[in-house]
Amino acid sequence: MARLPLRPRDPGFPASAGLGGARLPELVAGGLSLVWVIAVLIYAFSAPAEDGARTPGLFMTLLIAVLPLALIWAAAITLRAVRDLRAEAARLQATVDEMRAGYAQGGTPAPLASAD
Repeated sequence: MARLPLRPRDPGFPASAGLGGARLPELVAGGLSLVWVIAVLIYAFSAPAEDGARTPGLFMTLLIAVLPLALIWAAAITLRAVRDLRAEAARLQATVDEMRAGYAQGGTPAPLASAD
């Protein structure tokens, strides 16, 4: 019995886009981060230096600066993960459809390439 040649398969890793692999969510997150850091620096250096003025302490200033950055990047990473999962689901659906079509034709489906 002759063995069918194994077809190369995409291992599931998406090809990186242009701009050195950076994609739209990462670019937007980088832009928003830059805008936020500039806004915090403007706020910090333009705050009045009066003795009686209530300014946030060092901890609150760091929290104001860092927490939004963490949220921006968490959203960007989540968007990237969702896009990768959708691509993987589409690839798996195509594989299942191919297997169903082979089974419906009455033949045995072609063996799938292993991950080895």
